[in-house]
Amino acid sequence: GDRSPGMRRLLARQREQREKNTAGRLADTLHAGLRRRLLAVAEDLRDRGPAHRVPGETDVLSAALLVRNQDIDAVGAVLSEAQAGEPALRIRFLGPWPPYSFAEARPQRPTEPAVG
Repeated sequence: GDRSPGMRRLLARQREQREKNTAGRLADTLHAGLRRRLLAVAEDLRDRGPAHRVPGETDVLSAALLVRNQDIDAVGAVLSEAQAGEPALRIRFLGPWPPYSFAEARPQRPTEPAVG
């Protein structure tokens, strides 16, 4: 309280940077564990771009999963366990959606006439 306004602003910025760094390290740890556990129950996982988030939140994982119908509940269980282990984690589980992002589109080459 007895510090100058400039010093208070500097200390506030330093605190914010420490909090951001700590959140980033936690997000990295959560990302690795969550990705590994999801791949154990999914056929494939494709990372997506950053999700829409509230300012001040840190992205952990935004992904599309290719999952067999019978394994959808297992995905939900993994996400529920992650939520229980880290209550600040915000999870959005959308779908099922058609597996378009997992199809490999290869350009068709025109067929050449046989020479002969």
